[in-house]
Amino acid sequence: MTYVIHKRWLIEDGVPEILQCKRLGHRMAGVRGIYSHVTQVMVDAMPDGLQRRWERSLRTLQIFSSPDSEYTRA
Repeated sequence: MTYVIHKRWLIEDGVPEILQCKRLGHRMAGVRGIYSHVTQVMVDAMPDGLQRRWERSLRTLQIFSSPDSEYTRA
């Protein structure tokens, strides 16, 4: 997965910008960087969106790999 895609997913999932920066190894500039801090609540909530994406992708793979799927027929 690229940083661009991961960043987009974090934005779509409503992850606070300060946690996005930390996750991607960046630092926030200016006043926001000074006064913004990652909290445990943020950290605990972040995997929820990524987990939902993972589970959705597995369901999609099951649909496409099922013997009864119209997508696997030759």
